[in-house]
Amino acid sequence: MYRSKRKKNQFYRPFHLFSNLCIPILLSCQPLRDMLYSYRNKKVEMRRKPSLQKGSDPVARRRRYKVKNIVILILVLLIAIGGITTGIWAISNKGSEEPASTSSTQPESTDSSADASSSDVSDSSDSQSRISEPDDDWQLVLANLSHPLPEDFSVDLTTITGNYADIPALDNMKVDSRIVEPLLKMFQDAKQDGQNLFLRASHRTIALQQTYYDWHINHYKEQGYSDEKAKALTLEYIAYPGCSEHHTGLAVDIISVEWQNSGKEIIDTFEETSEAKWLAKNAHKYGFIMRYPKDKEDITKIGYEPWHFRYVGVAHATAIYNAGQCLEEYLGVLD
Repeated sequence: MYRSKRKKNQFYRPFHLFSNLCIPILLSCQPLRDMLYSYRNKKVEMRRKPSLQKGSDPVARRRRYKVKNIVILILVLLIAIGGITTGIWAISNKGSEEPASTSSTQPESTDSSADASSSDVSDSSDSQSRISEPDDDWQLVLANLSHPLPEDFSVDLTTITGNYADIPALDNMKVDSRIVEPLLKMFQDAKQDGQNLFLRASHRTIALQQTYYDWHINHYKEQGYSDEKAKALTLEYIAYPGCSEHHTGLAVDIISVEWQNSGKEIIDTFEETSEAKWLAKNAHKYGFIMRYPKDKEDITKIGYEPWHFRYVGVAHATAIYNAGQCLEEYLGVLD
């Protein structure tokens, strides 16, 4: 209703404004006012003296000519001022209309922004707000019994054994080429802190994983366990072929040189060694996490392994370490 009123009076308002502002200003000019009054008096006098013919007096004729020119000039000035006033009013009117139009549509965008914001907050609270890094999918690939790796999964490997003197390792140890530098740095810094680390396991092919898997099942069956029980016991520490983190090239088993030389089996008492304690405290600084923590077995479905570390990048590893999470929790994948 307000806009229609304005539209209806769009021609009236400029001249109304002009009459209120310009005419009083013009009349306040004393010479101009005297001239107009003189002209009016002359006209009255001419009407009262009909015997005096129009144009008979040259002086009067010149005066009338001057007055006529002045009146024309005044009219031109009035028209010019009126045009300027109209232009100013039109511009101000346009400026006042635009915010009204904007404000009328703004609530829609505000509502949608609020919905998006509330949705973002909800999503972040559900997934524990995972840190995002450019091109980090390879770091966060998940491999477990519920998430087997794709059949076409491949990785560019670098051989550690024999190529890196600062990384004591078993034969034929290979890792994803992208984690060689942080792995080397971790071993070097541990050495400076008096800890002698040893690389016991790294990348495995599906065929090699199948060999480990079958051996453990047969081992338990020889002890008198049923096929079902033997399989369940095996899966506590040996991932099903195609579901192992070792296929990614991002997982490593790290023990101490002393433990390796003793010939002892790798068991959870390794956590009592100074090397295990150093790894648990510092591995995240190099981008590695303890993949199977003691209190997350119901989530990872794998028993506690204080020797198994997985590369996820420094930012992700630090966030996981500070939150006390496992990888499944961090990714929001809880099966």
